[in-house]
Amino acid sequence: MGAPSRFKFAPINSRGNPDVNFSLEIYLEDCTGCGICVEVCPAHSPRDPGLKAINLAEKAPVLESGKASIAFFESLPVNDRARVDFANVRGVQFLQPLFEFSGACAGCGETPYLKVLSQLLGDRAQIANATGCSSIYGGNLPVTPWTKDAAGRGPA
Repeated sequence: MGAPSRFKFAPINSRGNPDVNFSLEIYLEDCTGCGICVEVCPAHSPRDPGLKAINLAEKAPVLESGKASIAFFESLPVNDRARVDFANVRGVQFLQPLFEFSGACAGCGETPYLKVLSQLLGDRAQIANATGCSSIYGGNLPVTPWTKDAAGRGPA
């Protein structure tokens, strides 16, 4: 596979994806250290109740290995949409999101829906709404949370 030694992944048991692994990567350079992700994480280690699926640690010692993991992660191909199970949320989570890094307020309830919509509709999505929070986190140029796929297409 050619993954860096610290790259973490696990096999998935998703219909239509035999012998496929899953990895959830955190962009360490974007972490603000607020700890909200750790607070809300429901997954505890069966061996050590003090550990969760995500934990805070000193950034400097893991930053270089984290950069190598992200570089490898970004080189992996995107899942084939034809093989993904659209019948449930779990299957949809294996699709590439075209909404990321929104900069919305912590705990914002709108942004998870936009992420899922971008996964379901891909570059066919057209997003329009009245001004408000979404115009701030969604169009605060020169940055935008909307991204594009490998073909250079994204939501309008």
